[in-house]
Amino acid sequence: MAEMHAEKIPWSQPDWVGTTHAWILEQLAHKDYVVTGAVEHIKSSLWSYVARVATNKGMRCSLSPSLHHHAACRPRV
Repeated sequence: MAEMHAEKIPWSQPDWVGTTHAWILEQLAHKDYVVTGAVEHIKSSLWSYVARVATNKGMRCSLSPSLHHHAACRPRV
């Protein structure tokens, strides 16, 4: 496997987390979820970033992109 460099990981970039969290909130709003808490960063590593958010229907969003699929990741809502 090729060596990984943190600076090439999308979620290590300055704007990625804020932009992604905003996108999650937008997607939930489009599906008529009422967000009742902040987007919570669960964990991240060289190969993934996991977050969730509380809504009026419970914990709804889990975002876990991989390095190979980050551009196509979508939250499970």
